[in-house]
Amino acid sequence: MDNIEKRHTEKKLKNKEIIKIPKKYFVITVVIIAILIIGGYFYFQNTKNVAAVVNGEVITISDLDKAYESLPAQYKLVIDKESLLEQLIQAKIFYLEAQKQGLIVSEEEAVIKLEEIKNLSGTDEEEFKKDLEERGVSEKELIKDYAKQLTVQRFIEENLMNKIQISEEEIKKYYNDNIDSFKVDEQVVVSHILITDINSTKEQKNEKAKELLKEITKDNFCDYVTNYSDDPGSIQICGEYTFSKNDPFVQEFKDFSFKQKVGDIGVVDTQFGTHIIWTKEKNPAKTFSFNEVKEKILEFLKTEEARKKYKTFYEEIAKDYKIEMKFNK
Repeated sequence: MDNIEKRHTEKKLKNKEIIKIPKKYFVITVVIIAILIIGGYFYFQNTKNVAAVVNGEVITISDLDKAYESLPAQYKLVIDKESLLEQLIQAKIFYLEAQKQGLIVSEEEAVIKLEEIKNLSGTDEEEFKKDLEERGVSEKELIKDYAKQLTVQRFIEENLMNKIQISEEEIKKYYNDNIDSFKVDEQVVVSHILITDINSTKEQKNEKAKELLKEITKDNFCDYVTNYSDDPGSIQICGEYTFSKNDPFVQEFKDFSFKQKVGDIGVVDTQFGTHIIWTKEKNPAKTFSFNEVKEKILEFLKTEEARKKYKTFYEEIAKDYKIEMKFNK
């Protein structure tokens, strides 16, 4: 299981992958997006170090630098500061248009959405605050900026996404043309406890796992995950993973999970340590029906159409704004 001690999973219907996502991914993403999209909304009377001006409102170079430095290293490989500045300008214009249309998202609404993201990611309050501290963002600042980000999203949904019409025939055609995309292999759902004590031998770790196994039941399994597992990325979700035989997990882990009967709890060794595995479900291979994926396809087709229309959509709005680019690489 690649980086099993650092990752947890979610299902991705379209390409049948089990994607490993770092536990903090969702919250960190919110922070990044808030800074990236809304960083330019901090207005300054001092026009020195100006990166751009939109209808007289300034985006400073310090705003741009802050947004850029907050990006993960892999993002910096595909976006430079000039491209990032263009995104900040677009976000500013959309926000100003949203104000005109009364589409502002309140900070109270943003707090609710943020809590949903935190719950989905399994991030507790301590981890959340640590993430913010590492990125130099206060919670108050994040909420304020996230409300503005949601406002931009609401504006785009109301004025672009909601105006795109996709017919039933188009959805069915996509389903039939891409039927293989809706096939999934046999999958197993497990919860596990990973024991990786570097000061113990393989035999000692295995012995410890077997001793714990005498005490563990289905009812208390999650408690033992919390107290004993060395896989921090899955602790908040009771050590749970869902995968198929073709997914990139350690072979011994996969083989044992599939071989074990549903409901059984057993022990297996891998290169990462000793695992106590509870095989919870086995789902046979299947092809999702049209009705099961109809809404997903509709969402996908609308998003694709929106991408095609976006440039014209933005340019039509931006023509009424005076934009001065002052940033030099």
